[in-house]
Amino acid sequence: MTQRDLEALRTFQEWFVSLAGPGLMRVPLHQPTCQRDGMVAITLYRRNGYQAELGYIPQGRRYAISFPEGQYALLSFLGGSFDCDPSTVPGFPDPAGRAYLPDRFLEQTGPDTHTPQMEQVHPCLSLSTDIRTIALTNGAPSRVVFSSPEGDGVVLLFSFYKEGETASTIRQLHMITEKNPDSSSIP
Repeated sequence: MTQRDLEALRTFQEWFVSLAGPGLMRVPLHQPTCQRDGMVAITLYRRNGYQAELGYIPQGRRYAISFPEGQYALLSFLGGSFDCDPSTVPGFPDPAGRAYLPDRFLEQTGPDTHTPQMEQVHPCLSLSTDIRTIALTNGAPSRVVFSSPEGDGVVLLFSFYKEGETASTIRQLHMITEKNPDSSSIP
């Protein structure tokens, strides 16, 4: 970055909202956001039966997300903190797969997370998308338990939608526990 003026910021804005940018200009008019038990989802894309939602998971809460038979959903980690109970994840590659969960991966790689640089991305993002993605359901009934114990988490949720239904994936969400303000870990 060579300039810090309004024109430089406008140029960045134009790139960001253009087709060459990250492609975030398809936020739908109908139900663009959903909030449930502290978790927030912003629909970034919804078209031809597919949708992608940016999800915010607040620190210190543990959730279960339950799906009936016939539904499909994927969760991809983007940043922050994320841990889950692998025994609840359909087809989770246990036991070796647990090492690739973002919070466990940080414990093993040991970067200084207390003083990260502003542009530093989570080391887990260097792994393939397949490793950073879990199936919340594969068409069979499921109940996946997850949390963000070490800070807020950011995820992408991929699912199908049908006209006339509540579109957000997190409509299936239920908070299990909330951190005690005096505690540093989830019960």
